Amino acid sequence: CRHRPIGRSFKSSFRQLTKDYSVRLSSARLSLFVTPGLVIGGLALPITMLLPTFYAETVGVDLALVGTIFMLTRFWDVITDPLMGVISDRFPSRFGRRRHWLILSIPIIVGALLALCYPPAGAGAVYLAFTLFVFYIGFTLANISMFAWAAEISSDYHERGRIMAFLQAA
Repeated sequence: CRHRPIGRSFKSSFRQLTKDYSVRLSSARLSLFVTPGLVIGGLALPITMLLPTFYAETVGVDLALVGTIFMLTRFWDVITDPLMGVISDRFPSRFGRRRHWLILSIPIIVGALLALCYPPAGAGAVYLAFTLFVFYIGFTLANISMFAWAAEISSDYHERGRIMAFLQAA
């Protein structure tokens, strides 16, 4: 069975809270589950809305070049998203298949976000491209882990739809 517990520490996971994986999860439990998704999603909007203007006006990178860098970093997801899906499926830990990737994404996202928001003097297009690529790799780790985990919490079709609705609403 794909949904078997891995070790004792897995008992606190969402799957172990009920023996039947098709049981409806409470709204409070789902709200707690999607909290990381709320934070992750909340980072995307300021990055795409405010950062281009900041790098064009304050740092001095040409706006067309900033747009090109953003476009290329998003195209990079075409490679990293499926790759992360395969990696997270094939390399479980004692904490499950998804949790450790979500935790690993935190320092990557935070470090890249700080580097993006506080560029050193003389930073330019190469600096923006590198830090944005690192940020979106962390973003991919978090997003793919959250969505894959959400799809595995329940075996019930309608409950999985409800879980995804909560995650999307966050």
